[in-house]
Amino acid sequence: MVSPVSDSRVRAFGPGLESGVANLPSIFLIETDGGRCEQIDVTVSGRIMTSENGSEKPDIELVDNKNGSAVARFTPTVPGIYTIKVCYAGEHVKGSPFVVQVQPANNNLKVTDMRLSGIGPDFTALQDENLTFWIEMPDARVRLKPLVRALDKNYEEVPVQVMETKSGQYECRFFPKHRVDIISFYQSAVVVRKMIDASKIRIYGAGIGPDVHATRPVAFIIDPQNVGSVEKIRSQLYHQNGTPVNVALVDNGNETLTASYVAPEAGLYELTLHYEDMELMKMNINVKPVDISSIVVDGLRNGTVTIGHREDIAINTGDLTPMKNGLELIVEEASGSKYMIPLERGHNSTIYKGFWTAKNVGETKFAVFFDENLVCESQIIVRRNQDATMCRVTGDGLKRAIVGVAAKFQVDMKDAGGGRMKMAIKGPSESKTNIIDHSDGLCTVEYIAQIPGLYEISIYFGDHEEEVPGSPFTVLVDYEYDPSKILITGYNNGHVRGGVSTSFLIDATRTALEPISARLPIGFQQPLIEEIKPRIYQVTFTPKGKAGEILPLEILYGGQLLHGRPLDFTVEQEESELVVLKSDSGIIPSKVQASLRYGVLIDAKKAEKIDRLRAEIKGPNNKSRKSSLTETTDKGIYLLEFVPDMAGTYVIIIYDDEKPLHSKPYELTAVPVGSANKCYLELKPLDKFWIIGEPKTFKVNAKCGGEGALNIVSDRDDLEVNIEEQNDGNYLITLTPHHEGPHRIALMYGGVEIPNGTFSFEVIKSYFIQTN
Repeated sequence: MVSPVSDSRVRAFGPGLESGVANLPSIFLIETDGGRCEQIDVTVSGRIMTSENGSEKPDIELVDNKNGSAVARFTPTVPGIYTIKVCYAGEHVKGSPFVVQVQPANNNLKVTDMRLSGIGPDFTALQDENLTFWIEMPDARVRLKPLVRALDKNYEEVPVQVMETKSGQYECRFFPKHRVDIISFYQSAVVVRKMIDASKIRIYGAGIGPDVHATRPVAFIIDPQNVGSVEKIRSQLYHQNGTPVNVALVDNGNETLTASYVAPEAGLYELTLHYEDMELMKMNINVKPVDISSIVVDGLRNGTVTIGHREDIAINTGDLTPMKNGLELIVEEASGSKYMIPLERGHNSTIYKGFWTAKNVGETKFAVFFDENLVCESQIIVRRNQDATMCRVTGDGLKRAIVGVAAKFQVDMKDAGGGRMKMAIKGPSESKTNIIDHSDGLCTVEYIAQIPGLYEISIYFGDHEEEVPGSPFTVLVDYEYDPSKILITGYNNGHVRGGVSTSFLIDATRTALEPISARLPIGFQQPLIEEIKPRIYQVTFTPKGKAGEILPLEILYGGQLLHGRPLDFTVEQEESELVVLKSDSGIIPSKVQASLRYGVLIDAKKAEKIDRLRAEIKGPNNKSRKSSLTETTDKGIYLLEFVPDMAGTYVIIIYDDEKPLHSKPYELTAVPVGSANKCYLELKPLDKFWIIGEPKTFKVNAKCGGEGALNIVSDRDDLEVNIEEQNDGNYLITLTPHHEGPHRIALMYGGVEIPNGTFSFEVIKSYFIQTN
């Protein structure tokens, strides 16, 4: 039994409740006012208008629109009077039961051919604006006007104006103010919205700007400008791949909204704003990749550490929000094994902390990721504790080298704990050095020495620069062994005079240092070899033999006959030399020590009579030197003594009655001795004018002069010089001039001038005063 009709707002309306045509669907709408469609109950019964006057109960199809409404549909098969009962929750809705007359079937009327345009399901219209839509009935034989019903939100009927614009086409127009449900042959709901001017709505802020980055929270402001209520605004954000992004809207309390979101990845996003169901605007937002430049990593700088070192690590992610794996620190050891370092942070802190301890020797790699994006990489070299004693140095370059040729040696620091190598080479010349680091604990050192001699190579290792085992290394640098580089000068085409001392030079400065010797056949007086300069040798011998005889002299270099053959000397007729200079050994040496008194013997036994024997000695400055000549106990043998006061060559000629007693002069070379540069002048006379006969005294400090003696070389032979050596290494010098005029003297020690040892003065007769 159906309950009496109540004042419920549930309504049923539509063309199917007013009329119908047999074999065509009758449709109407039931609005539950927010209720449940399961409580709707519809029954249809009909009285058939035939000769039998039977009854008809067509089936009812009820479709839930999921919005609190339902569409009811039934198809009467025969004409007649139909009763439609619509109940909700056991009660008849307003107007129920409905009585509908169904007309006989019309084969020309085909609902499927009808077209509805300008409106559709859940259509949205603006408030207070005319809404127009159209119905087209293509079959011109059907002269039926469409029936259209519209109800507002209060289920009151809204007038709909239906006009035929041309045959079979109808324009439908009405003026909505609220939600309207339209029922024709096609049911539709029109949602009427308040008129919104989208151009007045403002949207601004970093969240729609050009610098939006993935995983970083951003926001923007929505300001409706009083054209609508903020409660009805909603926003949608989609990645270009279709992934939705949650946009949180917060009412600021001032008729504006703050929209916040976090884009999970980079790419193009589409932002849409709606006012209720009406779309207000669309815009694209280009989200950049995660901005990891703001992440600060401390404690992972490239460097070198020793085993056991602990590295504290701190990483500040700033305002980045993790969307995937967040912050990760991955370590790859030298062995290839990988692991992740645990990172912890305090409450509400953006700083993550962890630590790493060096355990394995070699290169350890670190990689920091944020949401699978690489932030930074670094490498730390782990070495053992530095120990210079574990270094090994090998190679021929530590013992010997050839001038101008690269010498090599290798430094092995693999087991020394890692560190820098430092090297220093000391020697006669600066060496060109090149160190090749093989990056595996090995270094190859190449150096090129320019001058032969002894070099000292010092090798240091580690931060404290400790010497490695064996350092410093002493290296002999020499020329390559090459006898062809030896030069012989003064050979004089091999012609020598019998009985006359002769000399020649051997220059071995451009080949390896090896012993140089000379020898004559057995029975001859052997030559004298002197090294007058480094690797320059003077060979002196007195040839004996018949005129025209060949005298072979062998030069040995390193024990081998030079050039594979001896030097051949042709002996010429021996001249009758009246005097011969010789030493106790019989041959005069080619060099003597400068500044020290030297004596040489004069053999004058061949001279029949000696009347006035005199020696003339000229020094390097071509000035004569004083000498003494005394006869020894051996009759005819005289001792000649003089002081070679300056380094250089001295020429000696012996005269008797002013006639030379030998065919050519004798030459001696005085070589420097001592250290003249360590001597200095004290109490130097400052007078520019000296008085004839008045002595001047001054002192020379030669305590550090070493071997040698002090001498004075003057440009005047008449200057009286007195040199007195003190016990403390000083020299007291007294000079007495005997003739007026300019004088110039040089103080020499060991044959070399001492610093500031040359000065000049003028000698005058006496002081005088000139008056007018």
